[in-house]
Amino acid sequence: VVLEYFLEAAMKDFTVGQVEQSQWHPDYQNERIVIFVLVKKKFVA
Repeated sequence: VVLEYFLEAAMKDFTVGQVEQSQWHPDYQNERIVIFVLVKKKFVA
């Protein structure tokens, strides 16, 4: 529940991105693993 509230609040300033498996260490490359990242949105004034 805490994570859900955090992500909901973060979505106004961040977008969700995904790290491609080709950039991972070979020990972690597996079709069942996904790495998501929060990327700060760029605001143009």
